[in-house]
Amino acid sequence: MNSDEQPMALTYSQAGALMGVSERTVKRMVKMDPDFPRPRKLGPRSSRLLRPELEEYIATRPKVELDEPPQLAAARAAKAAGLSIAPAPFNGGIAS
Repeated sequence: MNSDEQPMALTYSQAGALMGVSERTVKRMVKMDPDFPRPRKLGPRSSRLLRPELEEYIATRPKVELDEPPQLAAARAAKAAGLSIAPAPFNGGIAS
C-alpha cells in the first residue's frame, strides 16, 4: 500500500477520525443504529469497518436544517420589502 493511500478497513478509532467522532461513539452507533455499517471479522480478535461503507453512510445522512432566529427572519423579510431596518440597541452587555 502506498503511503498516500488510505486503508480500506478501518479500526473503530480510525472510523471515528474519519467521521469526526470518538471511538466510543462509533461503537455506540454499531450497537444502536441499524443503518450503520456492520464491522467485518478479519480474525479471531480483529474486526474492521469498511471505508466505502462508512463514506456511503455519511453521504446518506440527512442534512441539518438550520433555523434562523426570528429577529433575523423578520429583518430579512423587511429588507426584501424595502423597509428600513433600525439596529437593535446595544448596552454593552451591562444589565440595567
